[in-house]
Amino acid sequence: MRTRVLLLLILGACARPAPYGEPVRLVSGGSDTLVVNTRGPAPLNVRALDASGRTVRNARIEYALTGGDSLPLTADGVLTCAQPADLAVRATLGSIRKGIVVRCRPVEWLRVPGPVQFVLGDSALGGPRAFPVTAYGPDAKPVSLIAGTLSVRDAGVARFDGLALAPLTAGATLASASIGGRFAYIGVHVYRQVGELGALDTIMRIPPAHRLVAVPLHVAPGEMRRQRLPRGGWLITMLPENGDSLGGPQLRVEHAECSPVFGPRHYACTVGRDAAIVVYRSVDRTHSRAADAQLLVRWFAGQ
Repeated sequence: MRTRVLLLLILGACARPAPYGEPVRLVSGGSDTLVVNTRGPAPLNVRALDASGRTVRNARIEYALTGGDSLPLTADGVLTCAQPADLAVRATLGSIRKGIVVRCRPVEWLRVPGPVQFVLGDSALGGPRAFPVTAYGPDAKPVSLIAGTLSVRDAGVARFDGLALAPLTAGATLASASIGGRFAYIGVHVYRQVGELGALDTIMRIPPAHRLVAVPLHVAPGEMRRQRLPRGGWLITMLPENGDSLGGPQLRVEHAECSPVFGPRHYACTVGRDAAIVVYRSVDRTHSRAADAQLLVRWFAGQ
């Protein structure tokens, strides 16, 4: 009888869960594949977890190449991805092992065209859109397999929903991408829609941080509209950007010093007294119907 009792106690001890803080498994993010975009030495992101799913700190995980391409990998998991490669790695912690696939896709620089401009309430310009970041490798070709982080400086103006950037309220902020130790920043401008061009008379009543308005335009051939613009520094944009080639409304700013910025039909203007925005269309038999456009006006500096 004593022998049976002793045997049951031993079996019971073996069946108990591991003590809190003792590693029971290894994980590498949400899958068994790691993407590394850093060109220089970078640690592989494999973690040890205890029975409760918490990370075990200072776990001494050892790494070894088991297949695929051969790249410099240290025993403590620092990999140098100097070139595109695919390799198999085994991570070991005591009796715990985990095999992972590493995709080396080094990134040399990032490009984000912009700014990203939203118009609240507009069906085409007011909804979330994919953040326009492109990563390039050392060969100057786009890198399609990337892993990184996206962030917005002012979460009250816009936010990321997965990979899509969504507007929240009128204002300007910066959005950034971090991939492989490279960074790129771009302006995010969120405009609120107003009913007509005459609303610019009251734009200075809006707090400066929210002084971004969008005016929907419907202009017939031969029509011209003129609206006074308050003194200060203004970013003025006419959308769509290719409106000139489509016979759409044209833009002119009188009594102001304006310089092209960002792209077609984007201007930075220093406005003094008697300045005015003029929107017009020439008479053109090819484009005989009224055309739509959006005029975006953003204040950026006072005088």
